Amino acid sequence: MDQAGELFNSGKYAEAIPLYRGIVENDPADLNAWQSLVMCLRNTHAYEDGVETAKTALKTYTRSAWLWRELGNMLIKDDHFDEAQMALDQAKRIEPESEWLWRYLSQLHKARKQPALEARALEELVELEKASADDLNRLGIIHHNNKNYGRAIEYYRASAVNRDWTAPYFNMGLVYNDPEVSQDVDAADAYRRALLINATYQKARAELESTKAKLIPLATRARSQAVDLIRLDVCYQHYINPFEVLQLNPLDDYDEVDPKAIHRAKKRLLQELELNDGKVAWLEDQAMDRSRILSIDDELLDPSKRDYHLAVARNKPLLRFLTHGEVDHFLYTDDYFPINSLDFLDDDDGFRAFLSKPFAAQYNTVLTKAIASRALAVVEVLFDGRRWVEPEDVDLCLAGAYKQVGQLVETMEQLASKSEDRLVELPEVQHALSRHDIPGLFNLLPVQFRTQQTEVVSLLRSMAINCHNKHGETVMSKGILLLCKKFQFKSHELNERLKEDYEQVDKLIAENQVADRAIRHNNQEISRILNAAATDASIRVDPEPRGRPHTQPFVRVAMSWLWVTALVALLTTFAVGLHAGIWVFLLGAIIIGGIVLAWRIYHAAVDPTTQPTKKTTRELNHGRKPTSNPPYNISDRTNYWVAGIAVVFLGGVMVCNKPADYAEKHDTSISPEDPAPQASRPSGEVHFPKPSQSASGQETWSLPAEAELVKDSPPKPGDKYKAGGVVNSPASADKKDPLDILKDETWEPVAYSNGQAPECYNYSPRYDRKLDNELRVTVGGGTDVVIKVMQVNAVCIRYVYINSGTTYSIRNIPEGQYYMKIAYGKRWVEKQEAGMCIGKFASNPLYEKGEDILDFRTRHTGISYQNGQQYENFEIPSYEIKLDVVSNGFLSNNLNTDGISEAEFNQ
Repeated sequence: MDQAGELFNSGKYAEAIPLYRGIVENDPADLNAWQSLVMCLRNTHAYEDGVETAKTALKTYTRSAWLWRELGNMLIKDDHFDEAQMALDQAKRIEPESEWLWRYLSQLHKARKQPALEARALEELVELEKASADDLNRLGIIHHNNKNYGRAIEYYRASAVNRDWTAPYFNMGLVYNDPEVSQDVDAADAYRRALLINATYQKARAELESTKAKLIPLATRARSQAVDLIRLDVCYQHYINPFEVLQLNPLDDYDEVDPKAIHRAKKRLLQELELNDGKVAWLEDQAMDRSRILSIDDELLDPSKRDYHLAVARNKPLLRFLTHGEVDHFLYTDDYFPINSLDFLDDDDGFRAFLSKPFAAQYNTVLTKAIASRALAVVEVLFDGRRWVEPEDVDLCLAGAYKQVGQLVETMEQLASKSEDRLVELPEVQHALSRHDIPGLFNLLPVQFRTQQTEVVSLLRSMAINCHNKHGETVMSKGILLLCKKFQFKSHELNERLKEDYEQVDKLIAENQVADRAIRHNNQEISRILNAAATDASIRVDPEPRGRPHTQPFVRVAMSWLWVTALVALLTTFAVGLHAGIWVFLLGAIIIGGIVLAWRIYHAAVDPTTQPTKKTTRELNHGRKPTSNPPYNISDRTNYWVAGIAVVFLGGVMVCNKPADYAEKHDTSISPEDPAPQASRPSGEVHFPKPSQSASGQETWSLPAEAELVKDSPPKPGDKYKAGGVVNSPASADKKDPLDILKDETWEPVAYSNGQAPECYNYSPRYDRKLDNELRVTVGGGTDVVIKVMQVNAVCIRYVYINSGTTYSIRNIPEGQYYMKIAYGKRWVEKQEAGMCIGKFASNPLYEKGEDILDFRTRHTGISYQNGQQYENFEIPSYEIKLDVVSNGFLSNNLNTDGISEAEFNQ
């Protein structure tokens, strides 16, 4: 036994094999000898003998996880994958947390080309904290090939931290260079880090040179566009560096700090604020809030925060971005390589967490201004990398961009909606795209905007389809479809649909060309026949177009129908007393419909083409005698009918809109019989995923005590104003006119388009771009609406303004339960109060809080199998709300609400 052990330890496995065989033959119960024999056979690649030996040993030691694992390993080497899977499954049942179990399983799945299962096995090693740098790099490769770029970067970075080698940095650069990610500055930094480890690494150098060729000209353009992008008076809004404001040299050693020195520097700064009207001379005369200065020494006395501030102070481009919004931090230059900051981010997770909030806030400010001014080079460099924030703060970085991009999508949605009713021509579509530079901007947007990118291309496709299907403009339809090629980021499914559309339109155009040639040929034949008729006495052309005589009575029936329906509608208006505007609309629709029907019947009855008729001599003698009457022209008769209808229509409009009497028109006081005038009430309907309860049986809605009624009519002469805006008069207590409220209370009127909300409301919009859900709100013509989507803990996540007569979809709502605060009215006004914006409607305001909880949590609906893969299925809820105002004082909907005050709405 000792001799066999010495041979084994010295690596002479072939010589040790016979000795171990003799030992297990003499003593089959010696487990150590069995294990040593199996390892000798494995290490000499005698896998068949090793498999048989392991199986023999397992007859005695059936619960040996080690023997099952090694049996599986050698079966993998011998390409017996099914048996290897069974052996390793048995080992997992005995000892599931073994490192080598998951290593062998990862090798098995790699050999069977099952990357998803291989990744799962490697992730088990990560959970066990047994993953090597190679394991982590392999995990990154699997996720990279699966286009899961975020996870790929995560594992490449972990591999580089685990071991200082070139592979993960080079692979990281490939991910950042991928068109789906397009973070070229991050890619350049990754290649430079690989070259720091191995300066002769030619693949990394070639990729770096290729990337630099794009980045250097871009940096030049961005630097010129970024001039004056951020005003000087808004600097230092999100971050101040204590080393900079206290004039401490960041290059000194600060392992230990002198509290007295910090106190003296702070005292000098406070004196500067007092002598310079709250400004700091060495900070470009920037105004500085005294309250921020008072706590600045705490930042230096905390060792971790001191190190983080020091790292920022030593990276001047990063410092200038955080304090001034300058973009040099995002530009590639040979002179700026933030290797120290990059290493610090990898070594200390706290540094990224420290930077994240101020970095994200400043990034959002700069990106929003760059998009608004269409400084596309600045937009591109901001998306190219060095965005050092936590994953949960990415939405904060993009909050302003989401809003502006959403408005552009709405512009295209409105154009697509118009194409349903009228022909939206190619120049109009091109103008909309070029005016806002939509292709240029959308092609720069990162993966977080994939939904909006795809939606714009889908809207172009819809307009093209409408152009052909509804308006018969096939060639123009193709022109609109070709505009989709301006967009580089489209889903594979949408690309396939567009490809089919191109082929179908080309086919239709070819068919139309054939039809056009046939029409031209027929016209030539008709001309030839008519020319023959002019010279042939036996051929006569009727002086009037003759169609199908049996259809002409239908024209008269249509005209009679038009008269009767118009008169009936007019009489009904007088009898029932409904609002004149409704019946005016009805009368107009009736007239238009009648005219269209009459003309359609007329054109069906009359053949537009003069047809020559061959007559015999006898037929000519008995034919129609010449007459001096003009030919029958139904269009003249139609004009008479339309003129008569117009007279009745105009008379009906005047009578329906006639005021009852002069006093009723001018008296705005409240009558004793009706002491409280009926306010307009909101009315809406929410469509939940499950069948909604019937709206019948709803109780009458009562005016909330806090709600205010604001009169649109001006006050009468002699009325006086209170300080609170109430009019005192002997006859009534009417409220102050909204315009006077604006004058007295410094309210400013503001107009917003759909989905907009002022940024000064100090709420943080929240999105989950992975959830394709929506809260679709349709507003009727009676009111504008402002909606606040509130979490159940009273935190506002969305704040949107929706104009009357429009529809807006609030998308990508994070999972959770929400309720709504709703403001109804006209003429939105705002003012600053305690450093925050508050808003309200100046005309007919009403504020309500929804009692229904909108549950946007995804629901698990089971498991399905496709192509041998198991998938978990989820239902993603969405809701639709329809809101309007009605004047009858009732809520006819299943959206339960409760009245709230203006102050409660603004909380």
